[in-house]
Formats: sequence, structure tokens, C-alpha cells
Amino acid sequence: MISKLLRVYQWYKNILVFLPLIFFGFDLTGNQYLSLVLGFFALCLISSTNYIINDIFDKEKDKLDKTKSKRPIAAGKVSIPLAIVFAVILLLASLIIGYVLNPLFFVLLLLLFVLTFLYSIWLKHKVFIDIIVIAINFMIRAICGAIILHIYISEWFILGIFFLAMFFVFAKRYGESKEGLQKNRKLLEFYTPELMQMFMIVFLAILVIFYSVYIIIEHSGYWFLATVPVFTLLLLRYFSLVIRNIDVARHGEKTFFKLDLVLLAFLWLLLFLFAMYKYKWF
Repeated sequence: MISKLLRVYQWYKNILVFLPLIFFGFDLTGNQYLSLVLGFFALCLISSTNYIINDIFDKEKDKLDKTKSKRPIAAGKVSIPLAIVFAVILLLASLIIGYVLNPLFFVLLLLLFVLTFLYSIWLKHKVFIDIIVIAINFMIRAICGAIILHIYISEWFILGIFFLAMFFVFAKRYGESKEGLQKNRKLLEFYTPELMQMFMIVFLAILVIFYSVYIIIEHSGYWFLATVPVFTLLLLRYFSLVIRNIDVARHGEKTFFKLDLVLLAFLWLLLFLFAMYKYKWF
């Protein structure tokens, strides 16, 4: 029950905090790795805080959704006062960990909480603003990793995360609109499947071009170039899966159970890390 209330299954979104390791190297001390793990845990706690708040505000709407009606608050298994207590405890624990690790990380955690809180009560009802806010939240998670490690991250890294998040959010909205959830969320009346599919194609193209230019400008060597076709194939495979399977589109965590996607992602990672090692980037 507690894991469902905290939505532990959605904590995977916070692995973005580890992303700077891939692009900027693994040459860290034991304390730095420990700090990164604690930072991941703090992000998970702040995420769960926001999930609880969102479920409190959406209690009545969630009752109308066949999937969301099973959530503890909507199902009446957890009372609102008890949920508020959980949210306060998680928020305080997250902010305390954040402040101990790095005061700037504490600020980013607070910003993440405020943005998501505003999203829950207001911004998620605003066309396109809701998608931008979610993408910014993903950017913040990735930046947190660099802040904790005290390393510089380039504009390429930040924009790349933003474009990737936009692609995934449009995919989720596609799944929601395709499943006919407009009666529960008025905003989805604007997000038609055709419009969402068009934006997915746009951001897929942006991602491929952006990543290719990034490789050419920021890295040199044929092994880095070898990652471009794999990256492109990974995006195309995910896109085709989303079009055919709206359940995957709505629930991103289910992509981890798609063997071909996992293998492609692993192949891209191996190629990129090999290129980094071969060309002495770390």
C-alpha cells in the first residue's frame, strides 16, 4: 500500500541524476558515488511528495479512471490527513538530505517541488505549458547530478535532456488521448492523437539532428559516430512501439520490459563509453 502511495514504480525517472557520469566520466571518489546515491534518494522522496499531493487534488477525477481509481487515495484506502502527514515527512527528509549534500542541490529540490506543486494545482490545465513544465522537471533532475558532483555540464547536455523529455511527454499525451481520457481531463480535448503524433515526429527529428551535431562538434572519432545510428534506431523503435501500444505510451516504466529497447539502449551505452575510453575523454 505504501509503495503504491509513493509510486515507487515511477522512481526510475530520477536515474537522470546519474546521467552526468556517462558524459563526464566515472573517475570519482567513494564519497562522490555515495553522495550521488543519496541525491537519487532525495529526488525519489520529493517525487513521492508531489505524487501524493497530486493524488489528493485529483482524488475525485481519479475515481473515474479505470487505472487511477486503484490508487490508495482515490480508492479510499489512505485518508487525506494521513496522506498529508506522509507528504510533509517525505518533503522534510528530502530537503534535509539535499541541504547536507549541497546547498544548491537543496535549492533545486525546492524548485522541483514548487514547480510540480504548481503543476498539480494549476499548470497541468494549461495547453503546452503542462508539457514544458514536465520537461523542465526532467532537466532539473539531470542538472542535480552535476551539482552534487561539482562538475560543469554543457548547454548541449541540458538542451538534449529537454528535447528528449518533450518527446517522451508527447508520447504519453498521445497514449492518453488515444485511450479516450478526455472526459476526465478537458485539456486532452486539445491534445488529439494526430497532433501528438505530429509533435512526436518533430521532436524525434530534432533529437536525431541535435545528437548528430553534438557528436560532430563536441566529440571526434568514428566510434562516437557509430553511436548515432544506434541512437536513431532506439528512438524509431520506441516511436513505433508507442504508436502500436498505448499502454507503453501511458506507462513509461513498461519500456524496461521491452527486451529490444533495453538491448538497444545498452548497445548505445557500451558504444558511447567505449568511445569515451578510446579517445581519452575520461
